[in-house]
Amino acid sequence: MANTEQELAVLRAIGNNEKAAIEAVYKENFSLIQHFVVSNNGSEDDARDVFQEAMMVLYEKSRNPEFELTCQIKTYLYSVSRRLWLKPPVS
Repeated sequence: MANTEQELAVLRAIGNNEKAAIEAVYKENFSLIQHFVVSNNGSEDDARDVFQEAMMVLYEKSRNPEFELTCQIKTYLYSVSRRLWLKPPVS
């Protein structure tokens, strides 16, 4: 699935550390992650931590010129958050 120009522009803005783009992505996507984490025995604080980590992954990836996002930003953040939340704890 090809991303829209708007999604690609948001991804570039995130890579450029533009506060407005980061805030917009947060506002549009946090509730989805919060619902997932809370539904899987987590707290709102856990959801904030997981979402912050997922945003950092997206930020780091967006700074790599070879990175090609092949899904929507929402889908990417959900997938990363889900993996972070469900991964087994390190012993």
